[in-house]
Amino acid sequence: PISPALRGSPTRFGAIEEPAGGMADIALDKDGQPITASWLASSLGLDATTGETLTYIPAEESTVRGPHSATVRLDLSGCRDAPRSVFLKRVVPADLSQRSPDKWLRDAASYRSEINFSRLWVPLLAEKGVRLPAIHATVAEGVAGLSVLLKEGDGAAPADERILATVSACKFLILSEDLQNSYGQKMLLDRGDMGAVLSMLASFHAATFDDQELLGRAEAELFSSGAYWSPAQRPPAELEKLPEVWAAFCGEFESTDPALFAEDGVKALGGRLQRSAAAVSESLRG
Repeated sequence: PISPALRGSPTRFGAIEEPAGGMADIALDKDGQPITASWLASSLGLDATTGETLTYIPAEESTVRGPHSATVRLDLSGCRDAPRSVFLKRVVPADLSQRSPDKWLRDAASYRSEINFSRLWVPLLAEKGVRLPAIHATVAEGVAGLSVLLKEGDGAAPADERILATVSACKFLILSEDLQNSYGQKMLLDRGDMGAVLSMLASFHAATFDDQELLGRAEAELFSSGAYWSPAQRPPAELEKLPEVWAAFCGEFESTDPALFAEDGVKALGGRLQRSAAAVSESLRG
């Protein structure tokens, strides 16, 4: 756990305080100030005259104030050249809940991977014909220092004080296409949906297949192997509880497809994942 001397004041690493006025804390820039319509207009590529009439309203039902970020849909109006809405994600560790330095290091690796993918890889993959959500603007303050810290973290662990100082200097924003009108989320996919998913994944992987230069960039700018959910990135206690957690999941969702959840292979999946975790991690490291 973080020692009292490292905790700092609530403005450094304290939890977000719920504002008295509903949405006042959600549509903020990197410094905690309300984002402006002029910034939105510039991010959307609108000229100054056209963007003068642009206004936005945070959609309260879309708001998520999570342990890793704050997100909200912004409904736009007053400008015919602007989309109906955009999606704003804000990751400012100094405004998030406290956690131990080693947890900060793991979480910060995920934040860095996401901001780098959004600002560097989405445009690159789009040029190669991969359809991904449009990224209108990003802010990546502190990412260079974080990259140095994470590279050092592959060897001896950095000092707790340095971890906290480096992570607290990070301020990330992503303004992206709102997917609510063009994408859907389903528990089970039919043949047509599965075909669309597999086609997208195939184009995604083909874009960098056997391209050593791009793969080298990916290793440096994103997770070097696997991702946030790969076994090597997860806490050991999570892996130990996998069979128990999977059994609880089956109990919660078996009514959606009783025949599927009754299969022995499905019921045993938690234990199978646990036993194969080391081999999966080794395979991801190549």
